Amino acid sequence: MDPARMDPARMDPARMDPARMDPDNPISGADSRSGSEPVEITGTLKVTDLFSTGAPQSAGWMRVDPALGTYWRLILYVNALILCGIGIAAWFVLDRSGNRDLTSFVTPLSISLFFALLLIVIVWLSHIIRRRVASIGYRLQDRELEVSSGILFQKLVTVPFARLQLVEVTAGPLERLLGIAGVQLHTASASTNAKISGLTPERALILRDSLNKSGEQAGL
Repeated sequence: MDPARMDPARMDPARMDPARMDPDNPISGADSRSGSEPVEITGTLKVTDLFSTGAPQSAGWMRVDPALGTYWRLILYVNALILCGIGIAAWFVLDRSGNRDLTSFVTPLSISLFFALLLIVIVWLSHIIRRRVASIGYRLQDRELEVSSGILFQKLVTVPFARLQLVEVTAGPLERLLGIAGVQLHTASASTNAKISGLTPERALILRDSLNKSGEQAGL
């Protein structure tokens, strides 16, 4: 089925009953690759529950694909390799300069401490990435889109449909390799601009079409 021909209003996550959502559907509350089932709860979802790791996919809230964490970790590892390369190049330059005062600091102990510290930082950032991905969510309301993100500095952005100017689907080479894409929202004010990363291409297209239709209806 062509996602562009699907009725975005019928696929609106805010109008779906989580208990009836099909886990094989690409826009269902539980991602088909995550293996988790949508959870239905009663009452109002608190902000503390919204930002907590593994918050329930209820009340219309949708979570992003776990492949976003893999994408961010790959970028982290590449940056770590670049940092190591810069360190090795700097050592060669200092060694050839003949300045023994500077090269005397480069010992097996200092090198071991450097790599141990780098490994600790990588492990810690990998854990933070996992929690950050789990904190990202979005929900379509009648007149606005809500996007949540953040762990220490939590943020909830509300984008009114009437202020939407441009909605586009973006995906870099590495994102396409991992099978994910992002939806970038541009509004009249830069403070309400938002981007939802880590969506499957199907969900990204459906969300784009739904937002475009809601923006046109709100502008009438």
